[in-house]
Amino acid sequence: MAALPVQIDQHLANYSSKILPDGQTKQQLPGLAASAAKSHVLAGFELPESQVAVVTPIMEKGLNLHMSNIPVRRPNHDEVVVRIAWTGICRSDARFSVGPEPGYPTKDHIAGHEGIGHIVMSYDEELLGRPVAARYLAATCKTCAHCLRGVKESCPNQKNFPKHHNGTFQQYVTVASSSLMLLPEWVFDSPISPAAYTAALCSGSTALKAIRRSEIQPNDVIIIIGITGAIGHLAGLIAKHVYKAKVIGVDWAWKASAMSGGDVYDKFVATPVDAPSCSEFAKIIDSACAEIRGPSPVQLRANAVLVTISHFAAFDRVTDFVCDGGSVICTSAPKMPESIPLPLIDLIERQLKFQGNMMGGYEEAYQMLEYIRSRIIRPFITELGLENVGEHMKKYSTDASVGKTVVRVNGPLP
Repeated sequence: MAALPVQIDQHLANYSSKILPDGQTKQQLPGLAASAAKSHVLAGFELPESQVAVVTPIMEKGLNLHMSNIPVRRPNHDEVVVRIAWTGICRSDARFSVGPEPGYPTKDHIAGHEGIGHIVMSYDEELLGRPVAARYLAATCKTCAHCLRGVKESCPNQKNFPKHHNGTFQQYVTVASSSLMLLPEWVFDSPISPAAYTAALCSGSTALKAIRRSEIQPNDVIIIIGITGAIGHLAGLIAKHVYKAKVIGVDWAWKASAMSGGDVYDKFVATPVDAPSCSEFAKIIDSACAEIRGPSPVQLRANAVLVTISHFAAFDRVTDFVCDGGSVICTSAPKMPESIPLPLIDLIERQLKFQGNMMGGYEEAYQMLEYIRSRIIRPFITELGLENVGEHMKKYSTDASVGKTVVRVNGPLP
């Protein structure tokens, strides 16, 4: 595999007696027993009684987000309070804020699942000041058949932000310490803005996992549909700068100039907007493959296709874009009753691989942190204030969002 052998900083291993890399506690944290005397606050820090949050008072079919003042809940013995510095916005946050989907709160819901910050209140003084992250897959049981087979996303006992825990679109999160991912100290101390590191938690880890599953090699061609999105542009960066592959980016024509394309893709192809265009699209893709591969006795189609958007049209004839023995990886899909036509005979005779891909795990997230720190990966970041979350979430329904959007909630510790 062409991935760089970048290792997680050794000092993270020193934290394993507190919080393991997979976010689970090795044992009951010292000082968190029921007999613990009191909670402690980070030195020089005064935890307020109230905070600002983006709240959905009542779940409806459409977005119903409001800026609200809510209490800062004090922790129970197995919990900590995290001061959120920055948090990413994901398209799924808009989906989590309507409905509700099964298992989600029907009222007073707070979305957000890509937050970074510091522990400012805990019953264990040693945890105070530790940098941590809140990811969608917060905790799993580690003992069920799914966990043991490496499919933790299917664990029936999992805990999620913002399903079981209130999310990160608030200034302070009170949650079990076992539901947090421990971060290296340099996330807040490096020359790079900490906002960039939020891209590693969900979008970045998902992109890395998908690229790994594609099994691309140097000079292979990968088509990324939705190249200017949060996952799409990160996948393009990983494919080009880590795996040294050649990237054909597919997206709406007006997005071609929205980011520095040379860093993200080698060739941009505009998404067809009508049926006649779709019939010519495969020819355009074949031509793009030939152009970036250069002279070759055998003109192959792409080695892999990665679909990162949920439009039904993105899956139309997608197997036509990939060469025999290639892969189609999907990180998103339309939520509709219609079935996506899939020519099974192609999968067999052309030996294609068609795979779904959920979010990456802690290992992928840590690796992405290292790629960003070393500037191998430079996420395209747009930073907003907490008051802009509601308006920005509306953009996902019109595909108006580009790159990774990050919310400055509190900023760094004073």
